[in-house]
Amino acid sequence: MSTTSDTTNVFSMGINGAKPRDFEYANAFTGPHGIRISGEYAELEQQVKGIEFRLPGNIKEKQYNVEVPDVSKWVVIDAGLIDTHYSPRTLKLEIITVNHSTQQIVAEYEIDAKEDHPKGSGTSILLKGQINIHYIVDTAL
Repeated sequence: MSTTSDTTNVFSMGINGAKPRDFEYANAFTGPHGIRISGEYAELEQQVKGIEFRLPGNIKEKQYNVEVPDVSKWVVIDAGLIDTHYSPRTLKLEIITVNHSTQQIVAEYEIDAKEDHPKGSGTSILLKGQINIHYIVDTAL
């Protein structure tokens, strides 16, 4: 698996039809968060802080498996909206395709968020998008 010095912003993502980019698999598995996907994209004057995905269990064991990542075990653990009064209510991640020969994963996400300001209107927004992840496996380990 490739490693980089930056594990705080491993991936960025497109929101609401923003064109997805290819993402390089970094050494986020060595930290406590598993895979972290974070980014910012203005939509309806809202900004998405990010979504975190975690592989449950022993991350280091899974890290060095040739079949990594086991995308069927991804769970969404955190998402938030910054500079807004919106809070996520439901978070969904669906793996569309996994191609280990090209090391490519395509996934769709959906975040349902509701305004929680005491004097607000209680409106909801739905953030949907797609992420394309290119991962690298180091078979020498």
